[in-house]
Amino acid sequence: MKTVIPRGVDDPPLMLLWPLDEFLFIVVLFGIGIMMKKLMICMGIIWITMKIYRKFRDGNPNGFFFHWLYSIGLILPKSHLVRNPFEDEYLP
Repeated sequence: MKTVIPRGVDDPPLMLLWPLDEFLFIVVLFGIGIMMKKLMICMGIIWITMKIYRKFRDGNPNGFFFHWLYSIGLILPKSHLVRNPFEDEYLP
């Protein structure tokens, strides 16, 4: 008897047809296009942004984007064990 091992266990979560990180880009830019009443222009920007992001994502290890956001200070950890690297003084 053969054991079937699933191949997609470590895949990122999907939303409709896209991975969650790509879907968030699409939804945000689509919403901006609707609010600005320039949907066709934003759809072109979505297409270009997704091409660039996929090249960026596929050429780096998993989690690189979030580590990069952390290193430039846009995402701060929610843990009390990891100190904020942008604080100069720590008071007791």
